[in-house]
Amino acid sequence: MTNNFHIPEMVIRAIEYADREYSKSGDVSATQLLKPNYQKWLELKYSDQIEIDASAKINALIGKAMHLLFEKSNPGNFTEFELTHQFDSGIVVSGRVDFYDHKTKTLIDYKTTKVSTIKNQRIIQNWTNQLNIYAWLMHKNKIPVDNIAVIAFLKNWEKYIMKTQEDYPRTAIIEIPIPLLPFENTENFVMSRVREHQNIYVSEPSFCNAVERWENEPKYAVRKLGSEKNYRVKETIEEAEIELNKLKHPENYKIETLEPEPFRCLDSDYCAVNKFCPYYKELRND
Repeated sequence: MTNNFHIPEMVIRAIEYADREYSKSGDVSATQLLKPNYQKWLELKYSDQIEIDASAKINALIGKAMHLLFEKSNPGNFTEFELTHQFDSGIVVSGRVDFYDHKTKTLIDYKTTKVSTIKNQRIIQNWTNQLNIYAWLMHKNKIPVDNIAVIAFLKNWEKYIMKTQEDYPRTAIIEIPIPLLPFENTENFVMSRVREHQNIYVSEPSFCNAVERWENEPKYAVRKLGSEKNYRVKETIEEAEIELNKLKHPENYKIETLEPEPFRCLDSDYCAVNKFCPYYKELRND
């Protein structure tokens, strides 16, 4: 682990402690299963060259601190515990559950993230897969689950933006209900992902697709002529046109298409091997 931004030593020690606490058992974890095949292949190929800076560990450190608070303040519930399941082939799948409410039989996962993240449906789908794997592991360990949800802590939430944008989160902490899928479906999904990950030891997989890169659909910005700032951003061109026509002087504005960005590729917190990826290099014109 590097420390390129000179984070204080006391924080570095806390990060190292949190890393030890997060050590995983089993052959493959739920989060590893959900990594794109090409990303995992790059991790294997360049394992001796991957550098992770301490600055990329801050979210995990904050998460660990929250876990400790929730554990102390919620006696009688399961907090941050690991589950495993072994298939007949011998492969052991593991997952670390953040919180389980006995009374409501609800599995909860904490996410320290950004406002833009909760608006990205690709990431929400990834969370859906992750939590359903946890729920399936609990089912395999005879722990009943009726509900699953994400509690998102939005670290860049701004009150003044909330007052001006209708689709902005009303608070910095929100609960996102996640659909609980049939356990049989999730087990088939897990088995499929295990097979795909085993194949990366045999041959180089294809580049990540748009879903794996967490690319959202294009959005449409209403922007004043000559300005670099967006007045409003809408999901569809129809919504943008309605917004434009509401303006007192619509002739002073225009609609621009905001092309989707590969969210996972651009953030080394989500892909620590992006600098080795030909797609990323081309994206960055390296």
